[in-house]
Amino acid sequence: MARIQVLELPTRHHGDEVETPFVIILDQLEGSAHHDLTDAASALKEQAGAAAVVAFDGTLDVA
Repeated sequence: MARIQVLELPTRHHGDEVETPFVIILDQLEGSAHHDLTDAASALKEQAGAAAVVAFDGTLDVA
């Protein structure tokens, strides 16, 4: 079963504004799920405001 993780990147300061960018990580994808993800990942990135969405067939542990 696929997993979703969020990796926070270093905080950015723009004057009084503070932004904490993040990456959405999808792993443990099975079979064709990885190939069918291109359009969905792009939409997810835009809608969630993520810096990036990355996908892996194997397991990736974010600490």
